[in-house]
Amino acid sequence: MSIQSSGVEICDLRNGRIEFNPDVVGSLHGEDLIHVTVTDTRDVPHQVLTSAVNNTVHVDIATQVRPIRNLRLSRSGGGEVLFEAQNLFPSTDQEFETHFKSHRDRSGDRYVDYFVASQIFNHFAGEEGYRISAAVAAAYKAIEILDDSYLAEAENMLVGSLSSIPSVKLARSTRNNREHLHISVLCALYHVYLARGNSEEFLRTLQALRGLLKDHSFESYYNLAYNGALSLRLFTLLQLMAEKHADARRTSTLSFKIFKLAARDADENLAHFKELRAVHDNAYESMRIARRVKEVTDSLVDKTLKGCLRVPANEHPQSYDKMRRTFLESSKALARD
Repeated sequence: MSIQSSGVEICDLRNGRIEFNPDVVGSLHGEDLIHVTVTDTRDVPHQVLTSAVNNTVHVDIATQVRPIRNLRLSRSGGGEVLFEAQNLFPSTDQEFETHFKSHRDRSGDRYVDYFVASQIFNHFAGEEGYRISAAVAAAYKAIEILDDSYLAEAENMLVGSLSSIPSVKLARSTRNNREHLHISVLCALYHVYLARGNSEEFLRTLQALRGLLKDHSFESYYNLAYNGALSLRLFTLLQLMAEKHADARRTSTLSFKIFKLAARDADENLAHFKELRAVHDNAYESMRIARRVKEVTDSLVDKTLKGCLRVPANEHPQSYDKMRRTFLESSKALARD
């Protein structure tokens, strides 16, 4: 995926809204100043209705054109390209692996990456695991954006993905392994509930994830242990805050067991082996919280959340603050159970 832009501040392709910095591109007003072309998956170009108001370009992409592969926005007169995005939809498994499978292959723009992920989930006809992986990616981007319409849509994608997981193979790749994807989807889903302020569904989903790990029914724990261990660390702290000390100790013991199972199943894949260190650290923190912490402080809550949440607090402080508030509310709800 590649993006060429000049002065773009927000590129909300989902809603057809591209905001420009007037200090970079000058004044953009009226219908005749902007020319937009989108290319569909057959490489057929389509002219798109557009308007510009207060340096925000509104693009109306017809439903029948989606999914779109490329989008180009330029000045109608001189033809200066103001924004161009290519490879917005991978049509094949190979294209997915080239343009979206890894973080380094994505655009790095939260709005654009969400748009691509949602297109994959809604239209991709290749490996089912790749569709589900796209739903997970969309969820974390929705949390970064922190718009409830995005979050609701991401929630629906994740809930829909849960019913598709049994059809996914047990491949070595985490993007196409049903065991890893099951834990990954639940992890992303409880993140979405935290961002939406839904403490009840957050607790229910986190408990469901813990239940899956407790069953010890996975073929391999090596890849799924990363999300599993950070989730158990979160749950251990929640249980301690709810004064459920015996439950917290049991969860920490489960975290220790997950680490041992992950180490048992480890191979020489360097990227995954590096993650094993994080599994150990989270298991240790879970055990320390359950067995040594006498008083839960704000600093412990922040240390735990910043160490476990998949959306970095320093990069997205508003998202972190919202998730933190829901987490604290959830501890009170758990205490009442």
